[in-house]
Amino acid sequence: MRSPSFWLVLALSSCAGGESIDPPGTVSDTGTVEETSGEDSGVGDTGNEDTGLADSGGETSESGTADTSVADTSVADTSVADTSVADTSVADTSVADTSVADTGPPDSGFKSTDHVHIYIDNFCKVTTSPTSFTVPAGETLQLSYHNHSVDYLADVWMMYGGGYLELAKGGTWNETYKHCFGPAPSTGYADISIAGGGSSACPKVRLYIYCK
Repeated sequence: MRSPSFWLVLALSSCAGGESIDPPGTVSDTGTVEETSGEDSGVGDTGNEDTGLADSGGETSESGTADTSVADTSVADTSVADTSVADTSVADTSVADTSVADTGPPDSGFKSTDHVHIYIDNFCKVTTSPTSFTVPAGETLQLSYHNHSVDYLADVWMMYGGGYLELAKGGTWNETYKHCFGPAPSTGYADISIAGGGSSACPKVRLYIYCK
């Protein structure tokens, strides 16, 4: 370092030369600030030197920050499980049909009851419809007798010694006897005539019943 006496000598020599030395940055006689050279002024270059700052041109420097991307927060599938009730319908426990098959003889189609129509005309002639019956084996027959005459009463007399006498005009007699009930074949009959008749003037008619 120079001594103070050095600076004093330098100042005096300057004054002796008539030159005035304006310190840097002083105002000139015209009132304007003289441009001070930046040389040896001790001031460092103030240009945009690298100041160590990160480039601020819009790009973000890698600052070592940890990845803060949001984790996948999608909601887990919360759909409700199928809670529909299982089929609890009761099994069919209906009792099987245990009805016994019909093992009897086939139905012959025979009608076990029937009707005898009696007709008497004005000439004392007697007719019946039907004129006879044939009964299959194992079947029976029960008859009713209907007097269709509007002028005469009728007599119905059976082979077993019974019957109905003086059957009214338009009347019906329901016989209670069942024909062909025995096991052996047989022949029954009914003698039918005008009431009190059966003579040669008013002959009777015999209705046959054949039991097979």
